[in-house]
Amino acid sequence: MFQRRLSRLIPRRLRWRLVLGFALTVALLQAALIVTERVLVRDALIHSVQQNLEDTVRTGLAGPDFSRSLTKQWLALGNAGAGEKNGISGGSSGKVGSAPSPPLSAAAQQVFLAADATSLLPSLTSSLALPDQPIAMVDGHGHVLTQTATLAGDRARPRPLAPTVSRSLLAAALPRAASLKRAWVTQVSTADGPYLLLLWPAQEPVLDLQPTDEQLTKVLSLLKHEAKGVPDPSARALLQRLHPAPLLVLIARRLGDTQQTVDTVTAISLGGALAVMVVAALISMLMVGRALRPLSTITRGAERLARGDYHHRLGLDAGADEVGRLATAFDRMTSAIGAAFSQQRRFVADASHELRTPLTALRGYTDILLLGVGEDRVTADRVLHAMQEDLGRMSRLVNDLLTLARLDGGAPLQWELIDVAELLDAAAQEGHAIARDRQRILREPVPAGLTVRGDRDRLRQVLSNILGNACAYSPPGGTIWLGAEAGERLATITVRDDGPGIPPADLARLGERFYRGDMARGRHTGGTGLGLAIAKSIMEAHEGTLAIASEVGRGTLMTLQLPLIQPGTPDLVPVTASRPGTE
Repeated sequence: MFQRRLSRLIPRRLRWRLVLGFALTVALLQAALIVTERVLVRDALIHSVQQNLEDTVRTGLAGPDFSRSLTKQWLALGNAGAGEKNGISGGSSGKVGSAPSPPLSAAAQQVFLAADATSLLPSLTSSLALPDQPIAMVDGHGHVLTQTATLAGDRARPRPLAPTVSRSLLAAALPRAASLKRAWVTQVSTADGPYLLLLWPAQEPVLDLQPTDEQLTKVLSLLKHEAKGVPDPSARALLQRLHPAPLLVLIARRLGDTQQTVDTVTAISLGGALAVMVVAALISMLMVGRALRPLSTITRGAERLARGDYHHRLGLDAGADEVGRLATAFDRMTSAIGAAFSQQRRFVADASHELRTPLTALRGYTDILLLGVGEDRVTADRVLHAMQEDLGRMSRLVNDLLTLARLDGGAPLQWELIDVAELLDAAAQEGHAIARDRQRILREPVPAGLTVRGDRDRLRQVLSNILGNACAYSPPGGTIWLGAEAGERLATITVRDDGPGIPPADLARLGERFYRGDMARGRHTGGTGLGLAIAKSIMEAHEGTLAIASEVGRGTLMTLQLPLIQPGTPDLVPVTASRPGTE
């Protein structure tokens, strides 16, 4: 059912099918290019957004509001401790950078730096936050220290999406906080669309429990006392409850503009692809129409040929491509079919004519016998003798027609190795019987071992037909020579006479069925006009040739050429096989 419906959608005309196929091919290629372009553009834009986020985080962490504040606080603490120990105030030192570091424990120093960094996180968060760019500061234990999210579209919404977006981003980032060693980037689907999330590990430690100002004062007192060498148990207990952890910066950016850019590029590409497909379809229509125009002419020619117009020729100048060769082959085929039908009509007409003449004569002879001439014994014998001759001509004609029909139908031949000398001896003996001492039959010497492959009886029939013609047209006392010679690949058999020769006008048509030259128009020779046609067909079945050369007043030369069997070839057992080319 589906195939039937699909076949209805396919145009019936070849031209439209080709155009449709070409258009679909172009459309598939354009679709593949658009998909590839969309992926590449999207990846390039997302990579650009990622680089921008990383640069933003680097700039914020290295800015004066964060990194330099930590350094100044630490140096101020160092000046204070050194001044009290040496009897001078911290503000009286010449350069801050030259103050010595306070002699604090490593844990105290780490807590002081983490507390100071934690106090600076709100200002860092505010400096990095932008519309559609949520920010959050997270410690290594997965605690959210500060966060902010401002969405550009929240003003027009009855229910702002910023809290929902923040929860979605934190839910994706917090599971990786404990094990994060380097920057991690991913895309997160939120209620406000897709976001690109970057989780960046910073080098500065922060406190997972942010202390109050009073607690920081105690820690500072502890640090000062430790700088003087005086312990403070209460401050040290507070210090043990504060645990520094690595700082993680969460920053994200909405990909709506990126997606809009990708969609715009895709729309432009689709428009261009549609224009290209339309132009390609128009060009293919022109090219296919021009390419198929000769096929329409060939179709009309085939229709005329089917109606019996064998003289029509296409005459197309379509070049040397496939259509041009098809047109040339069609003209050749039309010529061959026309010639075959003409030959068939002529053959039927000639056969009818050849049969009508003896049949008319037989009817006349029977009428004579019916009139009572049979009482005259001499006249009756003469009439019966004439009837016997006409019946013999009809019998030979029918036998010749049957032979041609078998040869045309690819009748099997009895293939065997034939000694040419023996073949010519048998032909010479038959020639003596045909000549009846009116001509001399001479066989010239034949090279020893000259062998061909063929049907012995058919080849003898060829020589018999040729010798019959030579004896019929040679004058009494003439000579007929039989000879043979070996070539490089062919064995050549010749039959030569010293008769009157054949005019050039008749020589070109010898071998046509029922054709007899002017000198052979008489019925006394008993020929049917099929002897040479049979000889040519037999030679073609043997993959050989029959050539005729003649000159008026100097005789005729018949040349037969057959494939030569080289010495040393194993003897062939006579078998029945189709003639070459018919299997």
